[in-house]
Amino acid sequence: MAKYSIMTFNARYHTGGDGQYKLHPCRYEYIDEYLRENAPDVIGFQEIEGKTQRMLEETLGDKYLVVGLGRLKNFTDESNCIAFRRDKFKLLS
Repeated sequence: MAKYSIMTFNARYHTGGDGQYKLHPCRYEYIDEYLRENAPDVIGFQEIEGKTQRMLEETLGDKYLVVGLGRLKNFTDESNCIAFRRDKFKLLS
């Protein structure tokens, strides 16, 4: 039986009430570094805004496919997307 490593990652929704956590874009480097260091096969993300999802697609796109849509009627806004390793999985539909 194949074994897979699966990780969840809460990127935090960017809001003005975050106090010391307001520096959301500064977390991008940390997120990229952490995910590359741990290299899970599948990642379930929570609280991913459009800008953060685009960053994930750009920085991890060589290794992972990131899929997911926003929660609003027009598929924008925050999402709970997943990413999986391109060398281990294939998106069927």
